Amino acid sequence: MKSGACSEISSTVSAFFLFFLLLSPVFSTIDLRHANKTFESKKMKSIKATLGKNNKRCVKSIKSPDGDVLDCVLFHLQPTFDHPMLKATMPLDPPKIPNGNKKGGMETEVKQLWNSKGESRPQGTIPIRRQTESEILRSNSISKFGKKLIKRNSIYVGHEHAIEYVRGGEYYGAKATLNVLAPNVTNFDEFSVSQIWNDGYQSGCYDLLCAGLAQRTHEFCLGASIAPISTYNSNQFDITILIWKDPGHGNWCLMVGNIQVGYWPKELFTDLHEHAAKIEFGGEVYNTNTEGPHTSTQMGSGHFSSEGFGKAAYVNNIQMVDQNNMLHPVSDLELYAENMNCYDVSNGYSSTWAVCLLVD
Repeated sequence: MKSGACSEISSTVSAFFLFFLLLSPVFSTIDLRHANKTFESKKMKSIKATLGKNNKRCVKSIKSPDGDVLDCVLFHLQPTFDHPMLKATMPLDPPKIPNGNKKGGMETEVKQLWNSKGESRPQGTIPIRRQTESEILRSNSISKFGKKLIKRNSIYVGHEHAIEYVRGGEYYGAKATLNVLAPNVTNFDEFSVSQIWNDGYQSGCYDLLCAGLAQRTHEFCLGASIAPISTYNSNQFDITILIWKDPGHGNWCLMVGNIQVGYWPKELFTDLHEHAAKIEFGGEVYNTNTEGPHTSTQMGSGHFSSEGFGKAAYVNNIQMVDQNNMLHPVSDLELYAENMNCYDVSNGYSSTWAVCLLVD
């Protein structure tokens, strides 16, 4: 009897544990799915909140041939005026364009795709490229979407450059003509850019994704596609960019070609409150394969500088602005590249150009 009772109890216990073990994975799966749904729900709420903040209420929308949507937003509603230090007011007087500024390069042939059909834009508005859910999903961090990465120990990990630079003076602006190309970018986390940048370069964000540039024109859209682009050993196209400190208002201003795009309010600056001590011109690539095979993302045309004009990318008509708001050609440029086996830089000169050739 006792033996039989123990046997019965043992069978019951065994059955209980078997029942528990069989059901445990089911409960774990249900809990995991619930956790995933909760995480995804929070993520989508965060994405929608970011889109709600970045995509402003508009008067009119324009569909670009490349698929982008441009929203015509009232001037005072643009992102810069979300900043608590700034007011939605434009300086009464236009900035003083640097003396000696002349039209340069071939930028008259370069257009932005969104306004290629000449569609009307309401008065008092600026075009802002609409952000999409898929763009934010591709970002490593929703909170850091569109923001510039802060360098670690004075080094941008994974960032490689091929540049010319000038330093040791007081610079109140810079101007250059940049070759327009479409480099192949291997990974969606990577990028390849041609740019002009000043010392500091510590924070901020791209285009109009946060408080920064106060745009004043309805003719140009930051972040929108431009066309046509240069092709290897054929027609070359470029745009001229001028950045300078307005001696009247003290704001830093941006001009693309002959269009006065806007200004960065002086209240936003610390390092550049007075002037820059270094200006760099050239290319930058972000390589995510820092511990494996090097990325195949191209810089410029993807061809080395030794191939010359029409084959290698270029930056030309390099100038700086002095304290008297006067433009001067820059002749004492220094060269720098971290990885000459992948991206190099060299100087070339003509009677009208100082050419910086960039490559992959």
